[in-house]
Amino acid sequence: MQQGLSLSHRLTLSLTITGGASRSIFVSAEELLKQSDIQKGLKVIARRKKIEGKYRSVMDFLVCELFPGIYPSCKLFYSGKGPRLKKLMNPRDILNMDVLLCIALSLAKTIFEEERRMTWSNYRGEVHEAIQSSTFADLGLYLPLVPKRVLI
Repeated sequence: MQQGLSLSHRLTLSLTITGGASRSIFVSAEELLKQSDIQKGLKVIARRKKIEGKYRSVMDFLVCELFPGIYPSCKLFYSGKGPRLKKLMNPRDILNMDVLLCIALSLAKTIFEEERRMTWSNYRGEVHEAIQSSTFADLGLYLPLVPKRVLI
């Protein structure tokens, strides 16, 4: 049985952690997303997001809301008119996106641990700043960033 996460105190929808259009391609981010502090951080940050019926998993939500250029592909997949993201992205872009999602999830954990309150828009801005300022040196990786068009 997969774990679920409700992203709003008022929202009764419970999404699985993984699945949907992004099923099993962002392996490192999926592992991080299993941590309760990260789930709690996302729950606090996304408390006002309206996601009911829009996403099939927390990972889909995270990918599409942080990188809105991907949402049309998810929407096509959900309607049965398009493939999963794995078929649309090359392996290098998948690996790059996995690293970016790990940065975003680590930031959610930090926000939770520091007991900071912020809107999703502010969180997204902080994630993009962290991505832009990162050299990945502290992660021991040399990977180019996902193209800017995905961040828009």
